Amino acid sequence: MLKMAGCLLILVGTGGFGVSTGVQMRKHLEQLVELKEIIYTLLCEMKYYKKPLAEAFSAASKSGGEKLGKVFSLIAERLKNFEDAKGSTIWEESFFKYREDFLFSGDEFEIILKTGHFLDAPDMETKQRELELYEGQINRKIEEIQEGMGEKRRVCMYGSVFGGLFLIILLI
Repeated sequence: MLKMAGCLLILVGTGGFGVSTGVQMRKHLEQLVELKEIIYTLLCEMKYYKKPLAEAFSAASKSGGEKLGKVFSLIAERLKNFEDAKGSTIWEESFFKYREDFLFSGDEFEIILKTGHFLDAPDMETKQRELELYEGQINRKIEEIQEGMGEKRRVCMYGSVFGGLFLIILLI
């Protein structure tokens, strides 16, 4: 009876690990989609409403979730205070401050940091074009993740359950 309880706990534990990995993959994708939506909102605020950068960032921060909203509101606050730093530096420092809150990979975080370089462009039209370019790069990352996500989640689920079964066979 004790062996059966142990086997059941091993299966539940490894299955739970597989499920949590799948949930983490989904949250990662949701964060990227949220970032894309905020950047799109920022672009619309700049392009169609002709808002200054600080106001555009403030409006974009309200359209995003809690985590990315904090980053964009921090950028808006620093831009409103006319800090002496370059715009890209403000962007990078703001994202580095909240880096632990995100599930972005190294490549994705590098793209996000490069996105801040649009703030250093000389005129508004160039800023908008650069922001559209980075929005496209984030969109490609989202598409790559969506293509392989179903298979990766299945591999995590089956791999964790089969790993648990293998562990049970070793222990019995």
